[in-house]
Amino acid sequence: MKRKAEVIYRDLEFIRRGLDRFTLPVLSHLSKIDKYAATSGSSGSGPRPKNSISDPVGNAVANRVRINDPVGQTIKGIDSSIAELVRDVEILIQKLDYVLDPSRRVPVEAQIPECSACGRKVMATSADRLRSGYCFSCYRRWLGQGKPLRGAFEAEIRAESLEVENP
Repeated sequence: MKRKAEVIYRDLEFIRRGLDRFTLPVLSHLSKIDKYAATSGSSGSGPRPKNSISDPVGNAVANRVRINDPVGQTIKGIDSSIAELVRDVEILIQKLDYVLDPSRRVPVEAQIPECSACGRKVMATSADRLRSGYCFSCYRRWLGQGKPLRGAFEAEIRAESLEVENP
């Protein structure tokens, strides 16, 4: 990291203090301020957008009076910025988990999974890959039997492999 840990921590504390100002009463007040928005001229009976408010009179007034609303635009900007912050924080958490957990850094190609039915190690190449958790032969057999219950199918395969090993 190019910056000192103390500087980054101070930045994170600044972000936390700023986000603590967005309490539930503040957000409720903002949603009341930006309650009405201009919609299309027709008020059809079709499906409405998610979280829309059914208020025909308020929407009609908002449609007739098309004035510049800097407060409403700012509230919409706050909403979109919060949505972007959520996505950014999710990405930051994934990156932090990737850095702190060495097992997550192993490439998928290097992991050798096992077939859930017969226990054979599958090399994860294009010709030898897991299909629904099974190696190719078990997968074809599972499809041939009409996709029976997985537990019963796996128990049947294990029982057959035990019979072959211990005649």
